[in-house]
Amino acid sequence: MGMIGKRKGKAVKGAGQAGSSGSDAVGGSLSKSDHYYLQQAFGLSADPGGNEASVGSPTGMTATGGIIGEYLSPPGAVYRYHIFQGSNNWVVSALAPPTGSPNVVDYVLVGGGGGGSNGGGGGGGMISSIPGEPGGGPTGAVSSPFTAVAQTYPISVGGGGFGGESADTPGLNGGTSRISTPPGTHVAEVGGGGGGAGQSPGGGPDAPDGSSGGSGRLAPQGGTVGSFAANRGYGGSTGRSGAYTGGGGGGAGGSGYEPTANEEGGNGGLGKRTTIAGPGYGIGSNGPGPTLGGWLGGGGGGQSYPGSTDGGGGGGGAPRTSPPTGADQLVNCWAGGGKGADGTSNDQADSTQRLRRGQPGTGGGGGGSYGPTNTGRGNGGSGVVAVRYQIGNITATAKATGGNVLYFNTPTGGKVIHSFISSGTFDLPAANGPLGVEYVVCGGGGSGGAQSESPDKGGGGGGAGGYRTGTTTIAPGTHSWLVGAGGAASRTTESPGGETRLVASPTVTLAVLGGGHGNGNSSPPNTAGAASADTPTAGGGSGGGGFGGPQGGAGGTYGNNGGGSPSSSPNGSGGGGGAGGVGGGTSAAKGGAGVELPATFQSPQLGIGENGPGTPQGYSGDNFWVAGGGGGGEGSGGGSWPGNKGGPGGGSPDEFNWAGGGKGSTMNNPGGSPTGEREGKTNSGGGGGGGTYNPESIANQGGSGFILIAYDY
Repeated sequence: MGMIGKRKGKAVKGAGQAGSSGSDAVGGSLSKSDHYYLQQAFGLSADPGGNEASVGSPTGMTATGGIIGEYLSPPGAVYRYHIFQGSNNWVVSALAPPTGSPNVVDYVLVGGGGGGSNGGGGGGGMISSIPGEPGGGPTGAVSSPFTAVAQTYPISVGGGGFGGESADTPGLNGGTSRISTPPGTHVAEVGGGGGGAGQSPGGGPDAPDGSSGGSGRLAPQGGTVGSFAANRGYGGSTGRSGAYTGGGGGGAGGSGYEPTANEEGGNGGLGKRTTIAGPGYGIGSNGPGPTLGGWLGGGGGGQSYPGSTDGGGGGGGAPRTSPPTGADQLVNCWAGGGKGADGTSNDQADSTQRLRRGQPGTGGGGGGSYGPTNTGRGNGGSGVVAVRYQIGNITATAKATGGNVLYFNTPTGGKVIHSFISSGTFDLPAANGPLGVEYVVCGGGGSGGAQSESPDKGGGGGGAGGYRTGTTTIAPGTHSWLVGAGGAASRTTESPGGETRLVASPTVTLAVLGGGHGNGNSSPPNTAGAASADTPTAGGGSGGGGFGGPQGGAGGTYGNNGGGSPSSSPNGSGGGGGAGGVGGGTSAAKGGAGVELPATFQSPQLGIGENGPGTPQGYSGDNFWVAGGGGGGEGSGGGSWPGNKGGPGGGSPDEFNWAGGGKGSTMNNPGGSPTGEREGKTNSGGGGGGGTYNPESIANQGGSGFILIAYDY
């Protein structure tokens, strides 16, 4: 089994016209490179509409929108899928020919996860039309697929609910995900998860179309939970009466767990797994079992008793550990559910703050947090909408499995490319190895510096994740590969990006660290940004930008230094280092330059890469630049960048970011809500933009990393 293609945008329709020859004679909706692959590897050479025998018949709808990939399902059905992690349009521009594949569409929808408070937030409701995979809840069933017509289908993806604003207020419910038609008819929809309850008397909010959150501590008998939809998700659990210990939020696949002791927050409810994106599980988060990916809608874990180090509840049914094992492995967060706080400090930047949030694109509930302060309650993760439809039948065997797989005709010949945008396993059978590959590994970008403790200085830009490329040989076996998350951030905290690790054999591991964070609130005044120094097992990435001092953070072998900044007006901060250059060292400086992916990986079908040098201003098409540093935040003396006084990301000479680096924040728009342009781009390794001195400023998270490998077919 394997996947054929992963792309953003239109799947090119083959020619297949009378009188054409060679690859142009193949009809259907695969791209020309895919047709070439099928011809070379599997002998597909006949017009599927003719009378000649052929190995397969790749004919199906033509559609655009979302992240697109294809995979094989035994005994030979080829499916195309579209994954929407944000609201957009799914455009069906042409239906299959009468002799082609049916225009029947399967779907999986998950609403946004509820925000945590004292109790964990509920996972988003889940519906599914995949045979054998019912929707969430104790009475969930397999929904009916629908038959597509040639039109635009608006897609809405439910946002995650915000965590409780105070110790006594519940988290907010997640938003609704739906597939609609132009007149406004909803083809399919599902609601978000319920927010976790606060510590005061009273239960959490109702979740009429999803899982409910866990309760807080002061209501009678540990509190009540909100209602939930039994055909969409499960209920949350009650907390411990008289203690701050919160209950776990319900998940799509199981109820939240009630705390058994004051020292242990309740685990969130299990999520559910889907195969809508094929055997590589190119959707969702990790969960129980030996293989990774595909899990959605986990409940958030509840907060444990103040002062306890036994651990808050694990997200999505994951076990708690003491102390938490850290953000890089996410072992405490299954199915996207956030981990409950462990009862110590809410200001722990990396190992608790990041884990407490529901993961984007999963509908996971946010984790609960310690009551007496108003920081750290986890927001729910945004939901997801995925559709799939059959486009033909072929017979194929891949050399290896893992990640999303693309067959691509490069200038040097046909290549198989595996892309990992989240952690997973690469499985190489003994008969197909050892296997020589070309690779790129990129760590997560560091977050920008948070609101400065100084009343007039901005936060430094985050450093890009380490970037490493070359060739190696992979030994047969199953190898676990780690993709680093982007550094998390809040009003008062910043954190480095996560490590990315490709294991080639028991003795060869290719690892790079994430970028250092920009300095701000948690740093002494007039200091350098955080470094990303080499360790015995991993090469360092780029350093973060400093504020109020001459130096930025030091970079490692696979990155560059961050930039410093003036100690007087205009008080803006330095840019984070990029994989291709040092961060700027002026006020509200630009981030360091990124790098362009090798030619082997320059395929728009991969969906990895951002704008860079040579890109027209404001261009929204495909480019292949990654690992740019985040721009520095604006200081009280203002800045000079048109349209935005914070520095641009990735070495850009104007207001448009390059290479996935985020913009620094500006005083007039400090980033009180996500803007997209200030965060490091997902799967770019770009650093987040620095915060500003505005009291409402929020530091900007870094972009997650990725792994790419390629070999000849």
